[in-house]
Amino acid sequence: MFTWSLTPYQGDTFLETVINYLIVNLFNAGFLQGVGGSGGSAGASGAAGSAGQTFLSQLSTYVTEAGFLLLVFAGLIGCLTVLNRSRATQTTYTFVGAIVAMLFVVLGLPLVGIESFVPGRWFAYLYALLAIIGVLGFRHLANRTTFKVVGVILLLFVLVYPNVMIMSNDGAMDSPVFPNQHERLSYTEQELAAIDTYGSARSSQQGGELYTDLPYGTVWERTDAYPAEPLPVEDGRPVPQGITAYREYQSQSASYFPNEQDTATNLDPSKTEVCPPTTNYVYANGEVTICSLPGAN
Repeated sequence: MFTWSLTPYQGDTFLETVINYLIVNLFNAGFLQGVGGSGGSAGASGAAGSAGQTFLSQLSTYVTEAGFLLLVFAGLIGCLTVLNRSRATQTTYTFVGAIVAMLFVVLGLPLVGIESFVPGRWFAYLYALLAIIGVLGFRHLANRTTFKVVGVILLLFVLVYPNVMIMSNDGAMDSPVFPNQHERLSYTEQELAAIDTYGSARSSQQGGELYTDLPYGTVWERTDAYPAEPLPVEDGRPVPQGITAYREYQSQSASYFPNEQDTATNLDPSKTEVCPPTTNYVYANGEVTICSLPGAN
C-alpha cells in the first residue's frame, strides 16, 4: 500500500497530493489559522441554498436521510447489544470502533468543512458494518421482547428501508433519483472525451483557465487536463469567461455556479447563455461545447 501511495498523480506522488489537499482543507476550515471555518463545501451549500423549500427538494432530503437514520437505529441497538459485558469480544470492539471512526469521517469532519476524505464514498462500507451489527441487535430484541414489537419494527424496515435506500442520493451518487436536486458524479463518454481531447490539444502551459460548472470542473483538475474554475454568475445568469465549457447536463440537471455571494447556485442555463454566438466555438462533440471570447488566449 505504501508503494502504491507513491504512484505519480498530477505531477506529484499520490500521497503528497492527498496531504496537500488535506492541508488546504484545514486552512479553509480555519484549523491552521486559529479561526472557525464556514463549514461545508461550495457544492453542499449550493445544494441546500439554491434548491429552496420546494416540495421536491424537501422530499429528496427526507428520502436521503430516512434510510440512513433507520440503519443507524438498527446499528445503535446492535452496538448496545454486543457491548454487553457477557458478549463483548475483541471482534465486537473492532466492529464498534470501525463504526465510530467511519461516522466521524462521514458526519463529523464535514461539519467543519473537511471533505478531503470524500465522505460520501464511505457510506457503503459504513452501511455494511451497521447492517451486520443491526442483525445482532434485532436478534436480541426477538429474544427479549414480544413478537408484536419485533414484527412492527421488521415490517417498518421491510416496507420503508429498501425503497428509501434505492432513492437515496448517497446510494445513487452516479445516477441520482432526483436529478434536479442532486448533482451526478459520473460522466458520459462525450464529457470525458472533451477533457481528453481539449487537454491534449491545448497545453496548460499556454496560460489561462477553463471555466465550467461544478462538479464538471473538478474532473479537469483531477485528470490534470487543464486548470479549471467555476463559471461565475451575475444576476442569476452565467457570465462567459475567456475559455468556457458548456455541457448539455448544465441545462437539464443539477449543476452549480458561484454567485456574487460566492454561494453555489443550481441553474439550468441554455447553451447560448454559457457560450453566446459572439464567442468562438473551438470544440464540440454533441454534448460538450468549448468556446472562447474573442481575443482570449
